[in-house]
Amino acid sequence: MVQAAILVIFPMLVAFGGASDLLTMTIQNRVSLLLIAGFAILAVATGLPLQAWGMHALAFAVVFAPCFLFFAFGWMGGGDVKFISAIALWIGFSHELLMFVLFVAVYGMFLTLGFWPYGRMRWCRPCSIARNGSLVCMTAKAASPMASQSRLPVFRSIPLLIGSTSFVELLS
Repeated sequence: MVQAAILVIFPMLVAFGGASDLLTMTIQNRVSLLLIAGFAILAVATGLPLQAWGMHALAFAVVFAPCFLFFAFGWMGGGDVKFISAIALWIGFSHELLMFVLFVAVYGMFLTLGFWPYGRMRWCRPCSIARNGSLVCMTAKAASPMASQSRLPVFRSIPLLIGSTSFVELLS
């Protein structure tokens, strides 16, 4: 039963976070909090040793620190930082974490290069529909002046979703 919960909770929350970012360009705090709480509950249920708890917390901190700097420079959103850090908590501090981060970086690079030619176009959020039913177009607001000039759609957690999927398939 606990193994089934592990195989359902993590992929479901990661998929929900990615879909939420794709549709609304935001990742809700509750997704990251549910990932952290789900890890804590299942770690207690499986009897994870204290040393392993420390290694998982170290993975969280090692990923959070540079991602927080990326957030400060406007290269990542706050929700993305919390989301990838919560995913790192599940993976733990091991070579799998490095593989996951590399998958996310490579898919993020391809996504960025794919949207680069369309930098001057105006983008619409798929879920920005006004109460009267008309589609409201908005450009993605960015923290840095350079990013606001490009007007690129910023789906930063899509590489996280694809990287997580690739990572889970690799471990299977």
